[in-house]
Amino acid sequence: MLETAISTRADALFKCPLVDLGSRNAKYAGVFTPLPEIDRPKMGITEVFLSGAENYFEKFEQFSYIYSIVKGAISRFDKPLAGLAVDIGSGFGNTVIPLLENHPDLTVLATDISPDLLAICRREADRRGLDDRCMVVAMDAQQDYFEPGIADVVFGGAVLHRMVTRVVVKRALDLLKPGGVGPFSSNRSSRGTRSCGRPTSRSWSARPSASKAAPPSSAFRPCPSTSTPARIGASRRRQA
Repeated sequence: MLETAISTRADALFKCPLVDLGSRNAKYAGVFTPLPEIDRPKMGITEVFLSGAENYFEKFEQFSYIYSIVKGAISRFDKPLAGLAVDIGSGFGNTVIPLLENHPDLTVLATDISPDLLAICRREADRRGLDDRCMVVAMDAQQDYFEPGIADVVFGGAVLHRMVTRVVVKRALDLLKPGGVGPFSSNRSSRGTRSCGRPTSRSWSARPSASKAAPPSSAFRPCPSTSTPARIGASRRRQA
């Protein structure tokens, strides 16, 4: 197992044991996965993000540009980013790498269903000397693998159009500590077409009720820009 400051805490973060996929294939060294995910079919993902991951990275790596969008949301937080961030749908790290570079008190647990993309994310973190604050975990975001209340912030950069469902947002809510924040953004244009090259400035906020059930569709409200952080979890935690 490749240990980092965060991987040594893995037992406290996950409900089930993690496996280093490098034990099965050397190219995935340092990419962890929950034990139940081993050999589980990967639904809703194409070879573009698996065998074609390197080509996808070369075409769409935009660390600086993505951060220029994300920092608009971060600037509205009550305090500087610190502690543990869980990033959902991390891919090769378009959000993860700039978060680590710009926020030295932040540790990021990057998740994605593609171990190939996460292997690139880990490599890019290692190249920049950021690997001690980064752990990558290949997993289905809809599964209940995390312990509750572990994260200070949950990110979802350019993922709304792909994978955010009521189940995923409920998982995000469960992850957050009281008062935690969770900005999510999409890279679909207003016409509903995908724009991989330049994500549009659109984010959504989940505003759940005190109920512990997954919020209804009406709880998801489009915000005018990614400069508005989605404060998910804070009100629910206080009222629970």
